[in-house]
Amino acid sequence: MKPKNNLGIKYLSQWKPCLLPNEPSGTTPDYEERLKNAEEWCYSTKKDGGRVELIAKGDPEANIDGEIPAYSRELKVIPSVQIQAMAKAFNQKSQHWGVVEAEFYSPEMTFAEVMHFFRAEDVTSADKVKEYTALWKRTKQGTIEISKGKEYPAGTLTGEIGKKAVKWRYPGRTVEWLTTWHDSLQFYVFDHYLGDGDKRGKWARYEGLIDLFASKDLGKAQLILQNKFDHVDRMYQAFDQVIIDDEEGLALFRLDAKYKSGRYTINAAQGYKVVDGNKEWEGTVIDIEESTVVKDGIAKTVNAFGRSKTSKKQDDRE
Repeated sequence: MKPKNNLGIKYLSQWKPCLLPNEPSGTTPDYEERLKNAEEWCYSTKKDGGRVELIAKGDPEANIDGEIPAYSRELKVIPSVQIQAMAKAFNQKSQHWGVVEAEFYSPEMTFAEVMHFFRAEDVTSADKVKEYTALWKRTKQGTIEISKGKEYPAGTLTGEIGKKAVKWRYPGRTVEWLTTWHDSLQFYVFDHYLGDGDKRGKWARYEGLIDLFASKDLGKAQLILQNKFDHVDRMYQAFDQVIIDDEEGLALFRLDAKYKSGRYTINAAQGYKVVDGNKEWEGTVIDIEESTVVKDGIAKTVNAFGRSKTSKKQDDRE
């Protein structure tokens, strides 16, 4: 059963997950200048998965009926019943306040594979087994791709034709693998926010998470290590290593960086992401969602976060 969107937390009424700034296209950041006081900064490995917001139930400011589901970065309920079960177990075991933020990730999987488990309601369901079994047979165990009725060897079709082709999009993975929940999928925790009154810097928030993990067995969750450093060269060495390890990159924060609701700006100099700008990617369109606007005169309501929202009814929109 899908979790209900029944969140109602007063101190999160204006909250948005904290995001690192995007670098302007075509620029090369000068980290010698940005980190000239390197001892005031810390870094951690940036995991390439699906972001999860784990929200506490036990806060006295809360107005909650029932379990709080896990939310995505976009503050939408994550559809996966397995992730929701992981979140429920984490919240019950940790008894934390506020929001614990994590990346849903597996070091044994590609980003596309992780997101396969993140987006599906239940990858182990009979419907999913039937769907992937049919595709597996049609593509001759993932060895062919089909476009306009013609068969091609797997990996042949690219570009616009490749996007529309019938193909097995998880090379080396079987139906059984895609429809089995794997123990390597875990929450990699990286931050903690207690609401508007939380004045802790990044390092103090990390120390709070160390205490949380030290005192309890939190199951399918582990804490991402934050590292202090005293020279920019240490950051470059760490970045080279994470690229060798096929990780996404690094997340940099000032030790005293306060949690920001929304995205940091580059000029604020509170946090940055360091990723490999030389990588080339081939993407596949997996969904298209048309946009609508509410008609004039349709009343606005308030969502679970206390924010204004408009009707989604078809007759109310154009």
